[in-house]
Amino acid sequence: CLALFHDESAGVGFELGGASCYGPKLEENKWYYIVGVYDETHLRLYVNGNEVASTAFSDPVTYLPTTAELEIGSGWGRNWRGIIDGIALLREEMSPHEVQKGYELGRTR
Repeated sequence: CLALFHDESAGVGFELGGASCYGPKLEENKWYYIVGVYDETHLRLYVNGNEVASTAFSDPVTYLPTTAELEIGSGWGRNWRGIIDGIALLREEMSPHEVQKGYELGRTR
């Protein structure tokens, strides 16, 4: 299971396998740049270029080809009410510098 979500009670979250980490609750009508990174030792959650949460996690992740549908904006009772400008799933982890650079580039669009 791979999920990046906003939960009304817990805030923004990143989940992989059996681990998760949570950041702040997001305000309505505000733009956010949210990134979840797994670096083989931790799940890390970034909001607007800054790391806001991390959880130790070192289980191996296996990438398997699938024909399953990718769901965006719903699942497990966490229905997204907002606009999603873009999504990227990367096989390589992003460094903190790359996350910050992505945030800065997004702010200038």
